[in-house]
Amino acid sequence: MRLDFRANVTWADFTRAAGAFGHWWASEILSMLPEDWRSGIGSCVSRPYMRHSGSQWVISWPGSDIASISVDASLPDSAIGASLAGQAGDRLARALTFELPGRDVLRRSIRLPVAATTRLRSAVELQLERISPFRSEDVAFDCVVSSNEAKDGEVDVEVAIVPLATLVRYRDWLKGLELHVSAFHAEGGNHRFGGVSFDWQWNRNTQRWALAGAGTVCWIAAYLLAPSLRQSEFDNTSAQVSALQIVSSDAAQAKDTLDGLAGPAAFLAQKEKQPPPLDALRALTVGIPNNTRLTSFVIEGDRVRAAGITRDSTLLMRVLTKSNRFSDLRWDGPIEPIPGGGSRFTLELTLRTGVSGGMLL
Repeated sequence: MRLDFRANVTWADFTRAAGAFGHWWASEILSMLPEDWRSGIGSCVSRPYMRHSGSQWVISWPGSDIASISVDASLPDSAIGASLAGQAGDRLARALTFELPGRDVLRRSIRLPVAATTRLRSAVELQLERISPFRSEDVAFDCVVSSNEAKDGEVDVEVAIVPLATLVRYRDWLKGLELHVSAFHAEGGNHRFGGVSFDWQWNRNTQRWALAGAGTVCWIAAYLLAPSLRQSEFDNTSAQVSALQIVSSDAAQAKDTLDGLAGPAAFLAQKEKQPPPLDALRALTVGIPNNTRLTSFVIEGDRVRAAGITRDSTLLMRVLTKSNRFSDLRWDGPIEPIPGGGSRFTLELTLRTGVSGGMLL
């Protein structure tokens, strides 16, 4: 037997495994008791198992020393019920497991990817209408993975299908015999079917007492566990607050550091945009005509402000405008004539970075 601890566990797998473990454990405990004790306990604990064998209906108690009983299946229902009640008496008060004859069960074998076994019932349910003549909502089915080794990443899955109408028919027939059924099994296999509501063996008073007892147990458990749960929740909340305080302190410290770096970073970014003074002066000196000289030169950000004297302001503006080193040229103030000829000017321009020192005229 191989166990895959990485596979997902479904509710159907859990109930099947829990039932098998409980049956095995109970049988092991009973085997250690004296024979008279084992017989008495087995009659109270062991669940009857009813099956059709030849022409007989046989009821046995697996896992106990209780002798099986049988009755002729050809008798009328009333005679069958009377015979079973006479032979078993109170031992049939417990709900029994009924084995469906093979003729009532449709068996199919399909291949599925190994990965689909983690959701086996869901994977098989998608193919029910393909492998059976019934609608999926009208049948009960059970499926188990075959014991054969997987081949090419696929496994064989054995599927047993039975119409719900068949289960209802057997349930009503057993009820007429004053027998109660808790589960249906397929003949010759370990398939178990659900989908049919079974009768409760408790009367109304028993149900009320059971519900009241369950409610009382839950209330007591809540009352006893409330202080410890409240303290645990308080400790957990305190731990989370402490962790958040540490994170908040680190964040505040990081913010202060970033704020301290913001000023120098902005200054450096501004300086990066500003052209070097010598480059700006050299480009402007090369670009102006010979009848022009500069008297002042100021750089403010990416703008250059220059003042000077020229013999022909129109020529100066035309030459600088056609240059590939300057952009956004404009006069900053009026052009003032001066004695002796010429004009005093002030202009603003932007020096284009990364351009060769040539000039277009």
